[in-house]
Amino acid sequence: DLPGGFDHIAAGLSAAGVRVRVGRPLATPAGPTSMLVTDWLQAQAGIAGLAIGLFGASTGAAAALVAAAERPDAIGAVVSRGGRPDLAGPYLSRVTAPTLLLVGGDDGPVIEMNQDALRQLTCRKELVIVPGASHLFEEPGTLEQVAREALRWFQRYLQPDAHAAKESRS
Repeated sequence: DLPGGFDHIAAGLSAAGVRVRVGRPLATPAGPTSMLVTDWLQAQAGIAGLAIGLFGASTGAAAALVAAAERPDAIGAVVSRGGRPDLAGPYLSRVTAPTLLLVGGDDGPVIEMNQDALRQLTCRKELVIVPGASHLFEEPGTLEQVAREALRWFQRYLQPDAHAAKESRS
C-alpha cells in the first residue's frame, strides 16, 4: 500500500484510463530530485510525450510545484494535499500547469499559506478546503474526498486534448 491514500487515487486514475506511475516522495522541495523523476518519466517508452500529473503532500507539494515550474512542457497538472506551496517561493509565478490545492478545514496555518500561494499562481488554479479535515486528513472520509478531487482534476487536465490545448497556448 502507498501512504496517505495514494493507492486509492492511483486505482481511481487507472480505472478512468489514466496511466499511473508512482514514485517515492521527493527529497527536497528545491532539490534536483523532482526534475530527475520528470526527466526519467519522459524518457520511458510508451509514455514519452504524455502529460505528467504530479501529486504532492505536505512539503512534497513544493517539490511538485518546483518541478512544474522547471518542466512546464512536461507537467500537465499538479495536485497538492495539505501542502506547503509557500516553500516553492519564487517558482509559484512560473507554474503553468493547472494546480489544485487541497487543504483541511481544521488546518488554519496551512489554509493561509495556500491562500497566499493561490494569489501568486498565475496558472489555472483552485483551492478546495475539506471541511473537518486536519493536516494529515486522518478523519473518516477526508482522504476519500481528496481522492475524488484529485481524480476530477487529473481527468480534466491530463486528457490528451487538454495537454494539446495547453501546448498550443504556450
